[in-house]
Amino acid sequence: MSIDKFAQSLLFAFKNNIQDDKLLSKDIRGFRSGYFFGLIIFLNKVINYFSFKNEIIFTNKKPYIKINEIYLEIVNKYFLKIVKEPYVSNANLIINFLNKFKFKPKIILDVGACWGEFSLILGKHFHESQIYAIEGSEKNYKILCDNIKFKLNKINNVKAFNFIVSDSENHKFIRNIVGTTNIVKENISNDDKNYSKINTITLKKFLIENKITHIDFLKLDIEGHELNLIIDILNIDIKYGQIEIININSIEENFNFLEKLSTRYNLFDGQDFYPIDIKKLDTYIANKLNNSIAFDVFIISKDI
Repeated sequence: MSIDKFAQSLLFAFKNNIQDDKLLSKDIRGFRSGYFFGLIIFLNKVINYFSFKNEIIFTNKKPYIKINEIYLEIVNKYFLKIVKEPYVSNANLIINFLNKFKFKPKIILDVGACWGEFSLILGKHFHESQIYAIEGSEKNYKILCDNIKFKLNKINNVKAFNFIVSDSENHKFIRNIVGTTNIVKENISNDDKNYSKINTITLKKFLIENKITHIDFLKLDIEGHELNLIIDILNIDIKYGQIEIININSIEENFNFLEKLSTRYNLFDGQDFYPIDIKKLDTYIANKLNNSIAFDVFIISKDI
């Protein structure tokens, strides 16, 4: 068997999800080791060519990338876009924002935690805090749990939950793929095969069940479903927060949402931390969504 034949057989086995005993046999261990070696050398050349700065390791039969001193499983291309400089998490924006106001949160809710990037980084930085990481997608939730348990992270202040946080306690449907854009729907058609039925919980109910009296920092990133939480956000004791605004909702819907928030919270730009002028809120939203599909708004309770 040649190296080319070995590679063709291996790709065929991958594509058809079959076990080819010939590829595992002792007789072709030389071809197998040569193929492994070639892949490793090629990967090393690619990493060096692009000056990829983040550390990548392979352990537990999985690849992990080191970001902000936290290891996260590489499950898609999300963490591999930056070259010639390290990928730096946007969780740093939260840390910088809270540092600006000299506030150290003890209770943090990460709603829409995805794979745990923000939860783990905030958990490591605010090591005296308790992080509640809530993710609706079952596939993302499994990766979230694995990242929390990963031995090199040494994180013990992050708890994971598989819920859709919404305005009712029942169930809804969420796009269940390994990704950052899992949208929530009330109902699905027969064509929506990537959606799963997941129990919903209100923010208020979640706090009651976990004996939480207030939220020091709320990170809310649930792909447009944020607007459904407005009643709880206005009635729960939330000190600081970061909320995603996305073009899945219309400018008018986003305007109404932020205008209601402004009755209880001061609003700040998610990048430069400048106060948002409520009188120019519609223009602000339109400009932001013209340049990007989504943007973040920081909030601070007016009671502080």
